[in-house]
Amino acid sequence: MGGGDSRASTEKSDAELKKEHLSCRLGYCAFLLVGSVCALILGLVDPRQWYYKIPFVSHSCPSGMSSDDCVKQNQALAVLRFSFAMTLFFALHGLALSGPRAKKDSWRYILQYNFWFIKGIVFLLFLLAAFAIHPSFYYAYDDVARIGAGFFLLMQIIILIDMSYNWNKEWVSRDGTLWPYAAVGTGGLGVIGSFVCSGLFFRFYSKPDCELTNFFIGFAIALLVVLLVLTLMVEHGALLPAGIVFLYSTYLLWSALQDEPTECNRTESVVHGETATLVIGALIVVISLVYASFGASKAEESFSYQEMEQHEGQDSYSYWFFHLVFVLGSMYMGMLLTAWKNVDNSAGIDVRSAEAMWVKIVSQWILFILYAWTLLAPAIFTNREFDF
Repeated sequence: MGGGDSRASTEKSDAELKKEHLSCRLGYCAFLLVGSVCALILGLVDPRQWYYKIPFVSHSCPSGMSSDDCVKQNQALAVLRFSFAMTLFFALHGLALSGPRAKKDSWRYILQYNFWFIKGIVFLLFLLAAFAIHPSFYYAYDDVARIGAGFFLLMQIIILIDMSYNWNKEWVSRDGTLWPYAAVGTGGLGVIGSFVCSGLFFRFYSKPDCELTNFFIGFAIALLVVLLVLTLMVEHGALLPAGIVFLYSTYLLWSALQDEPTECNRTESVVHGETATLVIGALIVVISLVYASFGASKAEESFSYQEMEQHEGQDSYSYWFFHLVFVLGSMYMGMLLTAWKNVDNSAGIDVRSAEAMWVKIVSQWILFILYAWTLLAPAIFTNREFDF
């Protein structure tokens, strides 16, 4: 009886521990999600309706800037203020909790998993402080955030490829004959959908004199064909990872074509089209962050190129790396919602820009390269083990 009670108590403790980990990860994701949604809303609202009425907020613009451009710049500044507040919030968490993996009875463990009300108050104070800072500060933060966002974009691509392989592995390994077929069917739909959408891009975005647009679409379709052939040829190739990668590459291409600033972009509604790509992009960021936060230990090993040893009584991941992902994600949200434009020359968050177009096109090419590497590496380096 005593041994049974002890086991029941241990199981209850394990269940409570899993619940604590779940609430912690979702809690930090909620901070970034709420901040990003507020930034998107305030970036679309005319700042003269609220922004200019707050006494401690500086909303001055460079001399010579028109009234309309000043309004648009302050829309972008509102986004960057939220981005900076979130960056500062997660950065201070990472610095305060830096060090080796914490023991489960240490002050770092307690701080990571508790005091949510106080953290919410601190988050609000950071937001107020961000709006009180002079706009000139954000000209410099804009450049720093652009670098951090680039690192996050690369991390997001790696996370998405890793997630697609793990998803396929989890479905194929399940009991029952339907799951492997479900993986093949889901991946097949993704592959077919990506080719269909890419073909439609020629219909809606291509014109005879738009050579760059035609190149983007044609080159993407050619690479999709090559990668599909590679997927079917290699032993570890699978349709589900291919479908996910192809769909994400198609989104990147569509988003880039939406950002095309020339007359080759025949999208009728700039605001609605850009808002749609922003919402989808933000959702992908949130999914990436949730996946990274729940797989923080595995992600840390992926980026450290070595297996992280976990001692008895330690937590399963390093808090500094966990918060670093959120710091970079906060910077990326700022760039995503301002179309990667320089804030001192910004035209708001609902416009097309060559900067955003090229960021997404290059991201698509990096995605193709990394996915091709996962297909070719095991065949080239036969003496190494790959977790694909």
